[in-house]
Amino acid sequence: MNIPRTYIAVFSGILLLASTASPQSTVKFCELMQDAEKYNGKSVKVRATWIYGYEWSYLHCLDCDGRVWLDTSALDEQSEKTLKHIPKGAGIVNVDVEGVFQTGATFGHLNGYKYQLTAHTVANPAVISKGMKPHEKELEMERKFACGGEKPR
Repeated sequence: MNIPRTYIAVFSGILLLASTASPQSTVKFCELMQDAEKYNGKSVKVRATWIYGYEWSYLHCLDCDGRVWLDTSALDEQSEKTLKHIPKGAGIVNVDVEGVFQTGATFGHLNGYKYQLTAHTVANPAVISKGMKPHEKELEMERKFACGGEKPR
């Protein structure tokens, strides 16, 4: 007669373990670029600079090589609300992104990127630039405030 209680206890334990396990690992953007194969197909969390506009949407960090196409088509509801508060059209924003990282193919506009992060959440935006500016002005702002810059936001 204690069998149902045993099943309930086991089921509750499984739920508890599942709810405390973190499916993503927090990584530094440069680590992601240096060991991309290690993270291929895995859920990751990263803080990086997101540069976006009409035909571009990528993450990068000034102190390391590599750009990652940011796919925002699978965002949760809270992230959709968060994105309503960033500059429309084009901008440069530091963000926390959680999602599935991919390599081994080409991604993004005209297949111009070796990596992709399909975001599920985007949080903690810090605006660096609104809209498009002359290239030198954008570089100056990035050197100061972007991921890997002098005073990253």
